Amino acid sequence: MNRSRSTRSTPVEAAQSATSDDLSVFLARYHAALVILSGPHRGTEIPLDRPRIVIGRGTEADLVLADATVSRTHAVIGFRAGHFHVEDLDSANGTKVGCDAIGVRELEHGDHVRVGAVELQLIVEEREAPPPTHVLDVD
Repeated sequence: MNRSRSTRSTPVEAAQSATSDDLSVFLARYHAALVILSGPHRGTEIPLDRPRIVIGRGTEADLVLADATVSRTHAVIGFRAGHFHVEDLDSANGTKVGCDAIGVRELEHGDHVRVGAVELQLIVEEREAPPPTHVLDVD
């Protein structure tokens, strides 16, 4: 995979645990989102701004995909120990990363995740550093 300076895989530090604070620290430096690549909502970007996002067809899901191949609670995207991961929730049509059917899988920038027939892509990009500030002492 060709990675530019502005993108990276999701590891921060292996010693981190899954807390909202860890995700907040990560998101202060990186923009993380899922982009829907297929279906009627193609092109929609969903920010990964919570430690856990349930994907499914049912109204109890955080990301609702109105597609018959998607289970009511199909999969979950989570953040723990400095990484995003996807876990299949015993869905009828399975969850894949690339071409591989998965139970649980750590994700990297650019990975394609398929829930039923809907394809998503993980985007993790380094945020631009704020411009330097200079204070002049004028007396």
